[in-house]
Amino acid sequence: MREPAGHHSWGPYSAWPIRLTAGAATGYHTLENPSAPPAVQDGKDRRMMVRRRLCSWLAVLLVVSAAGAAERAAELEANLEAKLAERHRRAIALAELYESSGNWQRAAEHYQMARLIREDDAQVLTQLARIYRAHDEDAKLLPIYAALSRLQPTSVAWLRELGSCQFRLGQKQEAEAVWRRILEVQPSRTYALRHLAEIYTSHKLLDKAVAACAEALALSPNDEDLRQRLGEAIEANGDHLGALSTLSRLGPDRSVVRSYRATQTRRQALQALDLPLAARAALERCLREGPASVADLAWAVARPLEETGGGKLAAPYYRRVASEEPDTPRGKASAEKAAKLDAAPTR
Repeated sequence: MREPAGHHSWGPYSAWPIRLTAGAATGYHTLENPSAPPAVQDGKDRRMMVRRRLCSWLAVLLVVSAAGAAERAAELEANLEAKLAERHRRAIALAELYESSGNWQRAAEHYQMARLIREDDAQVLTQLARIYRAHDEDAKLLPIYAALSRLQPTSVAWLRELGSCQFRLGQKQEAEAVWRRILEVQPSRTYALRHLAEIYTSHKLLDKAVAACAEALALSPNDEDLRQRLGEAIEANGDHLGALSTLSRLGPDRSVVRSYRATQTRRQALQALDLPLAARAALERCLREGPASVADLAWAVARPLEETGGGKLAAPYYRRVASEEPDTPRGKASAEKAAKLDAAPTR
């Protein structure tokens, strides 16, 4: 038997519109009259109310579409979009109001309400990230940074923050994996390695910071800022002669800020070595003569130490020369001297 025109056969689903009608009508009335009852106070209840209203409104759309009223469905859909946009704006306005009054918890609740309505709003996510970061709410901050990094996958800033948040929460392997993604999204490997070095330094991963700086400098050997950063990372990692050697290669046209930083790092390295006057004078003389290798500096220190009777103090510096230049005459002689001084009886 042929069905009347305009009638839609739904087969086993033909009862859906009928079953949804009551709920849809109730939901329509609820959405058209959105004032919350006094009992609805906390953010969880408000979020649940929004979900219920959305479901009810979608039920209205389904009923109208099933009845073949395409124009009415389109009208209701447009109305829904308008209402959602209005609720989104209202949630943001309330969040800003609460934050201006110092109630950051309620501000965060309303930003979360706005996020529930529009998940891809980067501005709302950024505001949430700022609030949670200011109050050390790392557990709440983590999903926000994850969402921002998904929305802006090539952003180094969000990858850096996501990894740092994971690191603070003890997820160190996950943080390392996120930070390494900077190398994938950045077209300039030098720029990416510079960022990695800064990240590693800030988290006291000094071996990794030195390696990242050294690789970046190998790619851009004329980058004075990278050379400065490498010297600082080496000094922070405890290799004082290595830091002095790196800084000795800085060009004469450094900026005032970089020159000050280099002077401070050099002073720290010299103080940390804590050398006798003769050995320190020899070291500073070697540095004044121009770029010096680690072996040059270690050799300059070892000889006055040995001559003034500090054989046991000189031995580590001779070993450093031997490790830096194992195949040179100076390196071989230094290895022999270190062995001889180690075997000598203590005075």
